[in-house]
Amino acid sequence: MQWFTIAGWILAGAIGLWLLDRLAIWMESNGWIYWRKSQGTSSRVGNAFLEVQSMFEPGKEHVIEARQEVKYQKPAPGDPPPGKSFPRTTSTPSSPER
Repeated sequence: MQWFTIAGWILAGAIGLWLLDRLAIWMESNGWIYWRKSQGTSSRVGNAFLEVQSMFEPGKEHVIEARQEVKYQKPAPGDPPPGKSFPRTTSTPSSPER
């Protein structure tokens, strides 16, 4: 009889985790959280460790400032939007053949 109880708890736990996952997916579709399609990258962890390291080594603070400066730098007028790549064309004006 005791294995019924253990199997029941395991089944209830699995169903609870599945329901929690479905709830998180629904919240992600509404834009409230990032669950499976996380926007996080490894650079976030690196930046966090760099912040901690700057407390112990003040000389590393210039690296943090340089990263933030590059991150918030505005593009010059006429530059293509970031993340867009345009094919290079080497077309020259051709004269009509006679």
